Amino acid sequence: MKDLFSFLKQLQAKSPRKTIHRYFSLEEAVESLPWVKSHLAKAIEELDDLHDNLMLSKRLYALQYAERMDQQNELEKLMNNKMHTFETALENWIKRFDDKGFFLRDVEAGVVEFPYKAKDGETLFLCWQSPEDGILYFREPDEPFSFRKPITLLP
Repeated sequence: MKDLFSFLKQLQAKSPRKTIHRYFSLEEAVESLPWVKSHLAKAIEELDDLHDNLMLSKRLYALQYAERMDQQNELEKLMNNKMHTFETALENWIKRFDDKGFFLRDVEAGVVEFPYKAKDGETLFLCWQSPEDGILYFREPDEPFSFRKPITLLP
């Protein structure tokens, strides 16, 4: 599972900077949490299943490759198809979250962020990380997730 999530982080790092289509109030973000929790669990389950299938295929590929060079192209196509299926599933999950206006930042850590417009017009991100009960933190766009601050300090 750990190599799955390092692969996911690589894919997510390649994705372009997200466009903000909607800003959430703190109340709206909290009201969205049941959907976020449910869909994050489904995403992890689906991606984990696809990853297991991919790893099994990789092992079979290695065994076949060692034994039969004549099947190399066919097995390589199979591996590429499985990898494409995995990448497509990840992209679809990221899009589902984007379509709702929030960002799936890190599948492994269960991090989802909600764009928030402060009273002074500054854009911030309300942060939720599984299994937190609610939205307890925010961060500035150019700060890493580890620099998040308690929502009691929201401007």
